[in-house]
Amino acid sequence: MATRTILVVDDDEDARAYLAMLLSSMGYEVQTAESGEQALSHLAVPDAPAVVLLDLLMPGMSGLDVLDHIQRTRPALPVIVQSTVAEIKTVVDAVRRGASDYLTKPFQEQELELALGNVLEKKELKEEVSLLRRRLDENEGEFVSSHPRLLRIKEIARQVAPTDAPVLVLGESGVGKEVVARLIHACSRRQGQPFVKINCAALPQDLLESELFGYERGAFSGALREKPGMFEVAKRGTILLDEIGEMSCHLQAKLLHVLQDGQYTRLGGRHPMKAEARVVASTNIRLEEAVGAGRFRADLYFRLNVVRIDIPPLRDRREDIPLLCAHFMRSYAARYDSRVRQLPRELQEAFVRTTGRATSASSRTRSGASRSCPTWRWRWPTSSGAATGPRPPPRRRSRSRRPSPRAKRSPFALRTASRSGRWRAGRPRMPSANWWGASSPRRSGTARRRPSGSRSPTRRS
Repeated sequence: MATRTILVVDDDEDARAYLAMLLSSMGYEVQTAESGEQALSHLAVPDAPAVVLLDLLMPGMSGLDVLDHIQRTRPALPVIVQSTVAEIKTVVDAVRRGASDYLTKPFQEQELELALGNVLEKKELKEEVSLLRRRLDENEGEFVSSHPRLLRIKEIARQVAPTDAPVLVLGESGVGKEVVARLIHACSRRQGQPFVKINCAALPQDLLESELFGYERGAFSGALREKPGMFEVAKRGTILLDEIGEMSCHLQAKLLHVLQDGQYTRLGGRHPMKAEARVVASTNIRLEEAVGAGRFRADLYFRLNVVRIDIPPLRDRREDIPLLCAHFMRSYAARYDSRVRQLPRELQEAFVRTTGRATSASSRTRSGASRSCPTWRWRWPTSSGAATGPRPPPRRRSRSRRPSPRAKRSPFALRTASRSGRWRAGRPRMPSANWWGASSPRRSGTARRRPSGSRSPTRRS
């Protein structure tokens, strides 16, 4: 394995053989090189060693030259230099150039083992820190802001992340409550565990209870098999209860029991289960007013309000809009394989004037990034009210237009609307009887008979 391979660089053949035998007895894989040039060939392969044991005094390419090359090409590779007592100045120079440790010849086996253990432990810690920083940067990638209040919120999230205290995140829809919850999870010790989100307003209350706590087989009609709840799925991670203000009073009481005792029971279950997940709640309503109106339990509010984070809306921090536009443009350009890399200045100015939520800026930026033509122009109103850009395509008229008043009138309504013998709009009304005195066939049942012996009137030409 590359993580357990030691490269020994020494021009003395006996010293190389002794170190190879000693390191093999310690459980390491050993590679040897008799010169600096041969050592560089070992370092050029992808499967490089974990530690280099380097002699400073060698003919040809010296140990300091090899050390400089390693620092340029592989700065994370630890190097232990070997020297005699008379080479102390050279050792100090090597440490200044980046050597991890040094050994003075002749050295004991315990000294070599201790030096290797120290440098390997430091290397593993550096790799772990680098991995955690990359994960943190990935999770903080959505947290884009330069506003002092948002930077303070990020600092609070980092401070409360190592604790297990419940966190209540408040703010309007689209301000980034879930982003803050994910940041808290990423900065905590639970970052390797699941992050589970459930929307309390999107599910009916009966279904929400089964989703949160799960159910046993036969707990209700249709429960053919057991189902774990979200608290069980989250394990020791973090569960985000989004829109908790919409939760019913019955579920609020059950959630209060979970926060107080750390236990819950499945629907139809007999044995309590342990809740180990951290609870982060978010809502866009004013919980103080809901408590006063009796829609939210006061004891549950105090249990959740241990750490409170209020996120301001985007309209109060408009200087973040250009940063968000650039962030969303990079994200959606890579997703949609778009050639549009930058939004027009007019469009960004329109965002600053009209945007109220971050989701609004995200959706509009996605619309711009999805149009891959670089010559696309947007039509936005300017400050003077004049339209810029090409004329938009004509809008299709809806089929459900409101008919005109005349179109609503039926022939019967026109005929019977007025009994004055006139048509509306100045037109004469057709009489109810025909020319020969018979009633209209449409008025069945009201026809008058023509007297017997009377002649039908003839129409004059």
